[in-house]
Amino acid sequence: MQQTGEQFLIFQQEGQILGAVAYVHTNDTLEICRLIVSPGHFRQGIAGRLLEAVEDVEPGIKHLLVSTAEKNFPAISLYQKHGYSITQQIVLPDGLMLVQLHKQVRLEQQ
Repeated sequence: MQQTGEQFLIFQQEGQILGAVAYVHTNDTLEICRLIVSPGHFRQGIAGRLLEAVEDVEPGIKHLLVSTAEKNFPAISLYQKHGYSITQQIVLPDGLMLVQLHKQVRLEQQ
């Protein structure tokens, strides 16, 4: 994990890691590379809390990007629930269809 160049946030409870999000931050854009939750802890709000945490720890970002498999309906639903919109479909050489989702972040007026 240390050699990926990605930043990681983890969700812990009682010393146990239950979820993590990895991302790269370039200029005003943050791209989520992976979002994982322990299978025994699905549907408990952990993924949503990690998405919110990314925005909190990286002030100044204007765009969030993430890609997932077209048929990963739970992930697409999660991202859409948190303000992401599908912007592009990408076909990989092996035929897998990905969707890219984007969220525009509204910066607070100071």
